[in-house]
Amino acid sequence: MIGLRYTLLADGTSDRALEQVVSWALRRAGERVEQASWADFSFAVTPPRTLRDRVREAIRLYPCDLLFVHRDAEALPRADRRDEIRDAVASACDYYVPIVPVRMTEAWLLHDEAAIRQASGNPSGSAELNLPAASAIERIADPKSVLSETLLSATELTGRRRDRKRRELPKMRRRVADLIDDFGPLVGVPAFDSFLADLAEALEGLGAAAQAGGLR
Repeated sequence: MIGLRYTLLADGTSDRALEQVVSWALRRAGERVEQASWADFSFAVTPPRTLRDRVREAIRLYPCDLLFVHRDAEALPRADRRDEIRDAVASACDYYVPIVPVRMTEAWLLHDEAAIRQASGNPSGSAELNLPAASAIERIADPKSVLSETLLSATELTGRRRDRKRRELPKMRRRVADLIDDFGPLVGVPAFDSFLADLAEALEGLGAAAQAGGLR
């Protein structure tokens, strides 16, 4: 069986956390990954600006069977972002999966207390973290700030030591994602369910096309 090649195109470098989400979802679907690529344009003299151009450049530089395209919903309805992705991908590739967390990617990292405590550098801490229920994460206006403050609380540091730790927050947030091995608690969150449904549909189409061509 030939493994899947996929490329993840995200809004920014901080969204590399989605690599862990994608890997978990593909394992859940029983897919074996042959090649996983992050669409990196940092080396480009003139990086592509529009989503349409970024999609095409991602496919050119990182050929794949399946393209994951991330856009944070932010202030727009999730459906509008999905339409934006659909229009940008049109005619560029046959199989893609939109990833549209409500607000920001960090909303999908707030369910794992153990990962947050470990990423803070204080895995045995006892400070109350007051993590939101999964059913409430889509109502959080600024998930990145919530995750950052939760990480700082988990350190149980005070004063200048806490202030110095704040400089490490980007690394700590990414570490949370790396430490989460189960995103199952997010099942039931509408944006996450939409991602899983879109993935299932794309894999079904890809599998049927590959079977017809004898490729997988």
